[in-house]
Amino acid sequence: MPPFAQNGIQPSPAPNKRKRKEKEAKTSATTEKHKDTREEEKDRNGRRRRRKRPPPYPSYPPPHSPKIAPKPDILPDRFIKDPSNRRFYIFTVDNRDPRGEGYRPFVAAANQFWTTIIPSMSKEKHEYIYLRSNISCSLKSCPVFPGRQVNKHCCTGPPNVPPTPPSSSASSTASSSSPSKKGDVATAPSIPLHPSWMDLKGILHMLDNIMEYGDIATYLDSDAHFDTRTLKTFQQAYGWMLPEFFNGSRPIAVVRDRSHWTAVCHTDFGGPYSKDVNSGIIMFVKNRVSRAFFQRMWLSALTPSPQDKRKGTPLHYQFGWPHEQERLSWFASTPAENASITYIQRQGWHKELPWCFQVICHRNFDKMPYIEGYIKESITKSMKCDIPKIAPFCTPDGTLDDTRYSALIDSLLDSVKVIPI
Repeated sequence: MPPFAQNGIQPSPAPNKRKRKEKEAKTSATTEKHKDTREEEKDRNGRRRRRKRPPPYPSYPPPHSPKIAPKPDILPDRFIKDPSNRRFYIFTVDNRDPRGEGYRPFVAAANQFWTTIIPSMSKEKHEYIYLRSNISCSLKSCPVFPGRQVNKHCCTGPPNVPPTPPSSSASSTASSSSPSKKGDVATAPSIPLHPSWMDLKGILHMLDNIMEYGDIATYLDSDAHFDTRTLKTFQQAYGWMLPEFFNGSRPIAVVRDRSHWTAVCHTDFGGPYSKDVNSGIIMFVKNRVSRAFFQRMWLSALTPSPQDKRKGTPLHYQFGWPHEQERLSWFASTPAENASITYIQRQGWHKELPWCFQVICHRNFDKMPYIEGYIKESITKSMKCDIPKIAPFCTPDGTLDDTRYSALIDSLLDSVKVIPI
């Protein structure tokens, strides 16, 4: 037995052990000191986790909407059995030059390439159109946007005429979508709108001037394109997914948007809308129902929406983000309007016929070399050298001639149909 143990003397702790005990004592004192505060934080956190979501903001239907759903305008079977009886369009609406700076030339070339190679694989007739809204967006005296944002361009919207009260009859849907006095429309000044609203003007232009009954069109944001590597036609990609769309009984197809916009407008977070829709892709069939739907949506820019009122700014979304997308969510959340809409399965379009929105496919979308490289890879892997328009840019073994790639892009841009609106 050690001598100090015999004398009742306890050895002093080792230096490391002594420091550890001092630290534990200090921690214990701190714990006691802040015990009440930590309990309060725990309670607050607990209440936050258990907090009930706020009640939805009160909603109401758009003033031009019918009280009951319009009668479906179902297409004849010949459009379903033989896709060659209809034409398939993809189009962009932008007030800027497709050959300008940024991603637009590459995206326009990619879409033109897709519509060039797809017809060689089926009877479906595809066409890409670039609707340039530079005529509509030539206004110079633009109002100050929400948040004091100032934009160089604003565009001509619908005539500022009060809406006609909707009819209770489904057969009068078309008449309820237009103001009652045609003379007022001719003389009324048009309201100014943010350029993003021009996709609705472009849709109406397609329906009135380019498409025929039964044709299908897909509006794409100017920074979106179809991935050519899938080599699928519209019918192959979406026929199984959207049968009600292809036969015209639900002539509008859109994608639900589970993103920041969900938290802004959805009833789950106190917003007024039960549907959160992305306007970056809008597919539609030309028939009576779709034409009346988009006319009503265009005229809705004249009227404060539930989300406008919740925002506290009259007609906030005429210029505030996300502009016309807010109106599309309003219409989709209105039962009489939602009866004309079907929803593209989110995983479905990624797998079947991806449209590459720049934020999705081009995650470094501010870096042009990345975007150009992605599109070049997409075109390279889907070259169809037996097509006369593509053959001059191929090597003898049927692949892309790297030295001719820039010439191919120029050739594709030369083929893009640009229509001013």
